[in-house]
Amino acid sequence: MKENIVADARLRKMAEDGGGKKWLIRGAATLAMLGGIAAAPQTDTVTERVDDLVQSVLHMAIAPAEAATVSGVTIDNAKEVPSRTTTSSGDKTADYLVKGSAYYQSNNSSGKTTWYGLSNGQNQTGLVVYNTALDTSKDFTASGAFYMANYGSGAADYNGILLSSILPDSLGSGTGGGGLGITGIKNAISFGIDMYNNGSTYKDASGTYPMVGIRTTDSSGNLTQATTETSLTSGSGVSSVPASNAPSGIGSGDGAAWTIKYTASNKTLTFSLGGKVTKTMTINTTTMPYLSFALIGSAGDKSTEMTSSVAQVSGTKASMTVPVTYKDTAGNVLETGTTLAVGDGQSVGINNASPKASSDTYSYDAPKITGYNISSANDITVKVGSGTTPSLNLVYAPALQEATVTSSGLVGNSASGNGTTTYKGTTGGTISISDSSLTKAGYTYKVTAPDGQTYDTMAAALAAGTNGKYDATDNANAATTDSQQQAFKVVYTAQPQTAEFAYSGATPQSGSPTTLTGTSDGAIANTALYAPAGYKIDTAATTLASGVSLSMATDQRSATIYGNFDTDTATNQKSTITFAPLTQTAQIDQVVNGTKSTVETKTGGSNSAIAFSATDSSLAKTGYTYKVTGPNGQVYDTLDAALKANPNYDTTNATDTDGSPQIFTVSYTDTQAPAITTGKDTFNVTTGAGVTAADFLAGVNAQTSDNQMAGDVTVTSNYDSVVKDEPGTYTVTITATDASGLQTTKQVTVVVAETSPYDQESAVASAAATLESTSRDATKTTADVQAAQDALNQALADAKTARDTANSNAAAAITNATTQDVATDDAVAQAIAAVQTAQANAAANTGTTQAIVDATTALEKAVAVASAQAIVTNPVSQEPDVKTAQSDLDTVLNNPDATADEIATARDALKQAVADAVTDRDAAKDTAATANNAAATSAAAQDQAVIDAQDKLAQAIAAADGNTGTTQAILDAVAELNTAVTTAEKAQETARAAATAALAAMTPVSNEANVLAAAKSLKDILDNENATAAEIEAKTTALTDVVDPAKEARDTQVTATNDAVTAAEAGDNANDQGVKDAIATLQQVVSDATNEATNTDLGAYCLDAGYCGCDDQVS
Repeated sequence: MKENIVADARLRKMAEDGGGKKWLIRGAATLAMLGGIAAAPQTDTVTERVDDLVQSVLHMAIAPAEAATVSGVTIDNAKEVPSRTTTSSGDKTADYLVKGSAYYQSNNSSGKTTWYGLSNGQNQTGLVVYNTALDTSKDFTASGAFYMANYGSGAADYNGILLSSILPDSLGSGTGGGGLGITGIKNAISFGIDMYNNGSTYKDASGTYPMVGIRTTDSSGNLTQATTETSLTSGSGVSSVPASNAPSGIGSGDGAAWTIKYTASNKTLTFSLGGKVTKTMTINTTTMPYLSFALIGSAGDKSTEMTSSVAQVSGTKASMTVPVTYKDTAGNVLETGTTLAVGDGQSVGINNASPKASSDTYSYDAPKITGYNISSANDITVKVGSGTTPSLNLVYAPALQEATVTSSGLVGNSASGNGTTTYKGTTGGTISISDSSLTKAGYTYKVTAPDGQTYDTMAAALAAGTNGKYDATDNANAATTDSQQQAFKVVYTAQPQTAEFAYSGATPQSGSPTTLTGTSDGAIANTALYAPAGYKIDTAATTLASGVSLSMATDQRSATIYGNFDTDTATNQKSTITFAPLTQTAQIDQVVNGTKSTVETKTGGSNSAIAFSATDSSLAKTGYTYKVTGPNGQVYDTLDAALKANPNYDTTNATDTDGSPQIFTVSYTDTQAPAITTGKDTFNVTTGAGVTAADFLAGVNAQTSDNQMAGDVTVTSNYDSVVKDEPGTYTVTITATDASGLQTTKQVTVVVAETSPYDQESAVASAAATLESTSRDATKTTADVQAAQDALNQALADAKTARDTANSNAAAAITNATTQDVATDDAVAQAIAAVQTAQANAAANTGTTQAIVDATTALEKAVAVASAQAIVTNPVSQEPDVKTAQSDLDTVLNNPDATADEIATARDALKQAVADAVTDRDAAKDTAATANNAAATSAAAQDQAVIDAQDKLAQAIAAADGNTGTTQAILDAVAELNTAVTTAEKAQETARAAATAALAAMTPVSNEANVLAAAKSLKDILDNENATAAEIEAKTTALTDVVDPAKEARDTQVTATNDAVTAAEAGDNANDQGVKDAIATLQQVVSDATNEATNTDLGAYCLDAGYCGCDDQVS
């Protein structure tokens, strides 16, 4: 049934028109080549064709249409774009991409408007994709319902939910039919209903269909093996949910409800369906930083109507971290860059700087950089998964700056020269002010620079420090003046003057001036004056002399006197400063059960009378008494008494809002205890049940009532300290405590039944739990409780029978182990101990019968393994057959499912292999001994190659004896030794033949002394039958090395002699008999030398005594 899905008529038409599958996404003109609903086995091969331009169009199509400014936040203080939260339901069709055979149902049979048709025909696959990727670092949820016209085995193929790390606009379905619509999608996760079993080809689970649960694909898009689980409410595989147990509502108009819950803290997905099936799995958020959500329905050769609704989707959009830069117009960095997390599809701009700030998803204010103003910024749009990270770049221009020169001290006709001249520039620019512009006839001046220092000239002031550069005051782009000008003061010398100050309404604080002195038209030195505690300066009633001004503090509690002295030397400038009282606050607070609230607040002037509307009569509460704590910290019985002790407002320094009000605290005391009731007076549990005090209180249905103004009643019991985990009857006290600490108690009887030592057995635990839940259920009858008790009794009896059988079998296994040779083996001993531990744990009520059975099985296996491991393979461990047999035995031993017979067979094979290897080893060593003896007695015994071969053979034998070598290595070394002997002997024969030839080649210089010596040395070597070829060759070479020069010398001498004879025969004395005799003698000597006669020394002969200077003719 499960074949490649053939595209429906719409898809076929689109394929004919464009040669592929195309989807029109939310009206966008660009069609993206997406994963094929029809016959697309590898989704990635299609989605990879979606280029960046198409993906951008798709994201623009699903981006929010309206812009929003992040009020009051500058971009450098923003960490992430707000409102990444996304919610939707199926009736918001613009939020969904409908693909394949899927379509939106305006309403279903129940009139609901959140439904989509998925598949209703053969070979159809429908997909509905939520158009926003969900961030897996945040929680998300989704819910809806499935509807199937025919729920049953073989009705169709698959109806479910798809989660994928592919972006929504690129997500298509995979192979339909047996591919469930997810085959071909890499690392896909799907939860749904599989109605058709296609066996191992599609890695389906075995069992009764339909199967409900989780199916996944691997990194290549192939389906992973489905795991069958018997439990419907646990695991991450699939469970059988046959038609007889169909999910509730699956065939009705409301459908069977499904939910998805993702918990980011533990990276867990939880799926549920129809109140029957719950499955969970964890994900890898490194490879899945976001997930796309979709509905999927797929049919192959068989089909039924499949639809699904989306009741709600709620989560957080996936995001990308974007860098933000801050530079000036020259590209210099003004401030360290920051980053901003921007949601998928969101765009960001800068207010009053970015071209599209008004239409971006969000826009921020530019941060203020001292001395600079934002000039321009770009807009960015984020597409998660595109591989491209945009950068938001802010560009700043230097701000307008000003310097002022304020002249003072000029009098008379020169007074018009007093004033301020402004010079303009930009941040960091040079200030240019000339001294010639300051010169006044008849005056000297001093210049006070912005650094506070006084200079003789303006040039000196500008040259000092940073006075000559414009500062970096924050002035707006459109500013025409500097908000903080750099002030230069030019002070001219003039005559002294006095200003007088009087005070009205109160006496000022110490240090406030009564007179100030200066010079005509000179500035009055800034002088502080302070109002007394509880008062402020009344600006309306204060009169100031001409030229005198006040710089008032915001709270009007202090001011600075400034201005200019006049030119009247006869009359001082007189001013009167008037003070007015500040507004003070008094307040009544009440405290009930630790909770404070304000009853009334009043205000008045400093030192005026406090008058509350509240009275002791209005403060009285039924069931409570109270005390009043005054602002002086004293406690009074009544408000009236507190007011008499604290009648007037204080004089704390404040503005019109008192930051330290005078508080009168009314503290109430509760005098009424709570009441307590229970639904039953007895409570039944079993030993080992783990019932808590909370369980107990819920079981007895403890209820309370109380009449108090505030706070809750707490119900506790001494259940944990009174009830023991052993049979018996106990009395437990329940205590109700209200917020005031008043208490009421009631007692309940608790009966504990014994289940030890079978508490760990599942049947006993289940029966005990049923008894306890029945006992705690107020709606159950006595008969119900007795039935539960009977069931527990039967479970205990069954558990005892099984425990006795397991202990008997364990004892037999221990006896068998201790009567064999392997009884002392560590593994056997540990296995025996494990059996005994399992028995002890079960007897101690901490273990199970199954643990005894498992330990017994392990003991029997350990006995078989120990006998196999006792085999000794040394020194033939390296022999191939031994290694193979050992490997086979190891394989069996490492197989947890191997039987004792399989272990014995492998063990015996290893024993035989060891025996055969030992026999072969002994034979090889005998062969080696024979070869060694032959080599030692051969003529080549002293040859180095033979000696080396003998050493190698010895090493091979030592390695084999040391269990690191092999028999074959010995045989190989024997062969090498034999070859070395043969080679050496042949080399000797060759060397001796060459030596004989060299001896024969000595003629005619055999009698030369050095030739005779070399010949004797060679003959001595040849006489040694064990001489090596190298030794013979060396002596042969030594002989040849002297024979050749001797022959050369002989030839030279003979030639010289012949030349002498020729010369003598041609000389004047040629016919002299003495000359003739000498020539004859010389020729005889040459002949004797040539014929190897004894006297061959031609140099000893002269033609006559006159020729060679000899005393005799012949010497």
